[in-house]
Amino acid sequence: MTENNFHFKEHQINYYTYGSGEKVMLAFHGFGQNGRAFGPMANIIGKEFTIYSFDLFFHGNSYWSHEDTPLSKAIWAEIITAFLASLKIKEVALMGFSIGAKFVLATLEAIPERIIELIFIAPDGIKPNIWYQLATSPIGLKKVFKSMIQKPQLFFSILRTAEKLKFIDRSLSKFAASQMDSLEKRKRVYYSWIVFSHLKFKMKKISHLLTKNHIPVTFYLGTLDKVITPQHMQPLIKKITDYKIVLIKSAHNHLIHKVSEHISS
Repeated sequence: MTENNFHFKEHQINYYTYGSGEKVMLAFHGFGQNGRAFGPMANIIGKEFTIYSFDLFFHGNSYWSHEDTPLSKAIWAEIITAFLASLKIKEVALMGFSIGAKFVLATLEAIPERIIELIFIAPDGIKPNIWYQLATSPIGLKKVFKSMIQKPQLFFSILRTAEKLKFIDRSLSKFAASQMDSLEKRKRVYYSWIVFSHLKFKMKKISHLLTKNHIPVTFYLGTLDKVITPQHMQPLIKKITDYKIVLIKSAHNHLIHKVSEHISS
């Protein structure tokens, strides 16, 4: 494994290189992780793929210089195209876990003719998330959300109430609380949600790109996952035919490791 930086204008993307395979894979981790999260996967598929595993902005050593200005899909297209050009890479497979799937979808939209395969692990971004939409909406809730960085009491009060009213599952409530239990984590939540808020996708367009370019899709989903469930895949899978779903006995946070074990078995 090697670690490198790629600079695009004022921004920096940190990435790790695993494996030595002829095919190339770009990998995007989940919230609260970094590019090293795909180390276990690289041990399994590293002979087939050379894997470039990125630190998302506000994670690891990647740096977004525009504070809470959203990252547009057009800018991401420029970044990923420049990255591939710097390494003279022609075509790639894409893998994304949880929020990292949004970068898979953005990359698909940017360079669909250069994608050979998509691998999703409990992907976010396929089904709209009402809480995410409210937190990043332009109607004033953004300021309330930002205030929770320093004063998270309101967030925890809302979370307790939602759990008592059975709006959310207890395990999901615990997961949400664990992402907001320190100042550093709350800043990461805020900036990630706001800066990534323009990474929204219409499944009609995504399905068209997949079908037109003959791109196969694999979904790995956890049977114990309360964050991303098989039902979240419906907006996409009902529009495509070249896909498979693999169910893994795992909760959300352990899925990359469990999927690696499944592939190796």
